[in-house]
Amino acid sequence: MATRQYTSGNLQRKSDFCVTYIPAKSGKIITTIHSKTAVLHGSKLHDICSTTLSDLHISYGRLEVTDTGGQYFVLKARIEAVVKAANPKAVAESLPEFKKHAHYKSREDRFRRSRLYLPGNQAKLMLNAGIHKPDAIILDIEDSVALAEKNTARLIVR
Repeated sequence: MATRQYTSGNLQRKSDFCVTYIPAKSGKIITTIHSKTAVLHGSKLHDICSTTLSDLHISYGRLEVTDTGGQYFVLKARIEAVVKAANPKAVAESLPEFKKHAHYKSREDRFRRSRLYLPGNQAKLMLNAGIHKPDAIILDIEDSVALAEKNTARLIVR
């Protein structure tokens, strides 16, 4: 019987990762990373993969990552998506660290004038959303994301 493999991501999309996970019952974690920039940040990609799998309590299996210029938080979300697709009952999460400048509360009485809606599965649009100085950025996963991508988009936007 063939072993089932789980995939998240799109090879045709720039600024993304395509992650394939093949679960195993024994052995160790085998991570393969295909990246044009592996010389520059290959060790960081390996660290993120091992940390994310450790956070999700995964000890066995094969993980194959194809980098097309994605951000690290997208890689974590893609890995979590394939692990949770393989094991739907998994409740563990792997969240990226919050930056110190992002720890604040917003005022309830703040006047809001503009909203910027972004598709929740396109991280490359999220990176520069602040240059427009909107009062609110809404990462949309309802109307702008295909049904097959919704679970991964939920993990990216959280």
